[in-house]
Amino acid sequence: MINQSFQETNKFSISSRVQWLIVIACITMVFVACSKTDNYRSDPLSDYMPLQKGKYWIYLLDSTNYYNSQKVQTQYQLKDVVDDTLTDNLSRVAYRLIRYIRPSSSTSDTDWKLMGEYYMVPTKQTLETIDFYNFKYQSLKLPVALNLTWKGNSYLPAFPYSEALPVQSSFNFTVDGGMGDWDYTYTGVGESETINGKNYDNVVTVSQEDASTNLLEDNQTPTNVNDFATRAFSAEKYAKNVGLIYKKLELWEHQPASPTNPDGYYVGFGIQLQLIDHN
Repeated sequence: MINQSFQETNKFSISSRVQWLIVIACITMVFVACSKTDNYRSDPLSDYMPLQKGKYWIYLLDSTNYYNSQKVQTQYQLKDVVDDTLTDNLSRVAYRLIRYIRPSSSTSDTDWKLMGEYYMVPTKQTLETIDFYNFKYQSLKLPVALNLTWKGNSYLPAFPYSEALPVQSSFNFTVDGGMGDWDYTYTGVGESETINGKNYDNVVTVSQEDASTNLLEDNQTPTNVNDFATRAFSAEKYAKNVGLIYKKLELWEHQPASPTNPDGYYVGFGIQLQLIDHN
C-alpha cells in the first residue's frame, strides 16, 4: 500500500467533511469474484479505465451533506489528471492521479486549485484504487461479464467513514458498518448511456449496493418520523476508451424524533459525479 497523506493546499472555503466527499467522489471500487467465467473472453480493464500520463477527466460534482440537523448541498467541478507512474511496495506499477477543484460555473484554467493525489494499480485481474487516506478499493474485475459478482470493499476498515477517518472528517453514524461485504455486480455490459447530455457507447455498470430500511418508495422519506431509517446506495458507470463517466453514492441515517428534533434528523452524505469533459 502506498503511504500518501492528504495534502491540502489553497484553502477553498470548504469544510473538512465536504472535502472528504470530494475525496471519495471519484474513488472507484471492486476486486475478488466468483463465477463460471474461466473461458470467457473479455475486453481488458484498461479499455474501461485508460491510464496514460496526461490523461484527464473533468466531472460535475453534486454533493449533499447532513450535519447539525441541516442539509447542505454544494456543486463543484473536479479534474483528475494522470500525473506519473511509480512502483508500489509490491513492485507493481502504480499510476498517480492529481485532483483539482474549481467552482461549478468556472471555465477558467486559472481557477483550478490543487486538492491532493491518489493512486490506481492495474493488476492481471483487477484495478485497485488507493485513496488519500490509504483506503484500498478494488475497482474493476476481469472478466467484464454480465452478472459477475465480487467483494469490492474487502480491504476497507470495519467502519470506514465513522471510525477510520480523522475526527474532523468523520460521520456519527453506523450505516457504514459492513461495507466490506458489499457485493459488486456487472449489471450492464455494452450498453448506451446519456450522461450530462452526452452519449456514450459500450458502457459497463457496476452496481455496488442498494439497501434501505424504514423508507418509503422514494428511498428518501422515513415511514415514520419516529423510525430509525438508513440508506446505502452505490453505483458506477465506465465507458470503453473513456473511463469513469458516472458515480452515485448515498450513505446516511435518519435518527428518530426527539424533543429537540420533533421531525427527527439526518446524518450522512450523498454525492453524484457526471463526466463533462476528457481527453
